[in-house]
Amino acid sequence: MRYDIRPVKADQWRSLKELRLTALSDPAASLAFLTTYAQASAYPDERWQENARSSELGLGAVTYVGVAPDGSWAGMVTVLLESPDQPKAQIVGLYVRPEHRRTGLAEELLLAAVARAMEGPAGAENVFLSVHEQNVRAQRLYEAQGFVRTGDDDVDDTGQIWEYARKRLP
Repeated sequence: MRYDIRPVKADQWRSLKELRLTALSDPAASLAFLTTYAQASAYPDERWQENARSSELGLGAVTYVGVAPDGSWAGMVTVLLESPDQPKAQIVGLYVRPEHRRTGLAEELLLAAVARAMEGPAGAENVFLSVHEQNVRAQRLYEAQGFVRTGDDDVDDTGQIWEYARKRLP
């Protein structure tokens, strides 16, 4: 299946909200995301509007969506861009709807986020992401795309260990 990978536009905030809430209601959400469904569903519409506007303008965070041939949003990923004096970026919120998994969409979204992070003369030297120690499927995906563990592990408030990974950029 062929997907169109593109950044979210300001007027698409409702679709962004729907897809993000769907991601957070996925059975694997507790291993994949720091934000809970309860937290995100309580956000006012203005927050979703601002997130979509920031994405369109490339201000701090850009969310990419994978659009299926039928026009539906099949998946998403966000790249958080640091300031120019901090040449690094972080990838968060990678999600693919179940019916679009194992189609290559996750890889396409991840590559779009990495490319955006590297963009321009002030592009990131490193792209970081976090993955839960029990989320083996995500670990395999990231490793296949050149990410490696940094050894900078942490523990979240539930005591679960998170592994940090990065990809050194040329």
